[in-house]
Amino acid sequence: MISIVKIITKSACKFRAGFMLLISFLVISGCATGSGPKTEAGPELMPGAKIVQPGDTADIRFLCRVSNGDVVAATDMREMQGMPKSRVFLPHSNDGSEAITAVAAGSLDAKEKSFEEEITDRLAGMLAGMRVGEGRRFELTAQDLPERDRQNFVISIPRIRIRPKEMRMPKGDYEFHAGKSPEVGQAFSLDPAFPGHVESFTDKEVVLRFKADPGTRIETPFGTGRILEDENNYKVEIAAVQGALVRTGPFVGRITEVDAQNITIDYRHPFGRETLTCDVTIEKVSKAKPITSAAGK
Repeated sequence: MISIVKIITKSACKFRAGFMLLISFLVISGCATGSGPKTEAGPELMPGAKIVQPGDTADIRFLCRVSNGDVVAATDMREMQGMPKSRVFLPHSNDGSEAITAVAAGSLDAKEKSFEEEITDRLAGMLAGMRVGEGRRFELTAQDLPERDRQNFVISIPRIRIRPKEMRMPKGDYEFHAGKSPEVGQAFSLDPAFPGHVESFTDKEVVLRFKADPGTRIETPFGTGRILEDENNYKVEIAAVQGALVRTGPFVGRITEVDAQNITIDYRHPFGRETLTCDVTIEKVSKAKPITSAAGK
């Protein structure tokens, strides 16, 4: 089993700066299984359209929702107009469609995957037999993975996060993060909710001061937070909701418990114990090239 610490070490550099920097140690990954199609071909289907076979590359559009109707993944932002988005939704990197290779049903591999990769890998096993222009609805389901034991994949984090009003940073570290030498008054921030500036510096150290407005509400990956303060620190009190889906980097979990001190998140299930309903349309098919034996060359 890959330990959660090793996974974080490999993935943390990809995460958004600021608040996500504080919770990047939560990142995990995995895979699971899916189920079959639920709708018939769309009205745009043309006679003689190419049929997808295993090994073909299909350009597809998809839009996936959870049980409450929130969109969790989509290739085309235009199709989402007026639809509610889940907190775990991220815009698709290539807005419009995605090219995936069709495979035989049930041939999922066991590589580490992001939430979106979990979706496309399952869809890859469901496209065979569809035609260009056809649309179908699929339900994607999964189960807890046995290798994801509770000790490593059910995580408790503080419900109140601490942000110091003053921070001392080695000058080299500052220059690495800021990309320039420090100057008094220069803007610098690790979190957009807590803008800061250079208060002073020496040849070895930079002193940073941060500012925030107590009472302000901000969005965090785990729920809406309210900024509080004491003499030396700002605090973010998170109003986490039991049962809510949350996202840490490329992976999704579900909040299973909230108390006065902690938020407990379960990452053992690839879809946070949700069944995803995905509407899929085939845009184009590139046929797999036949394999030629050496004798046939």
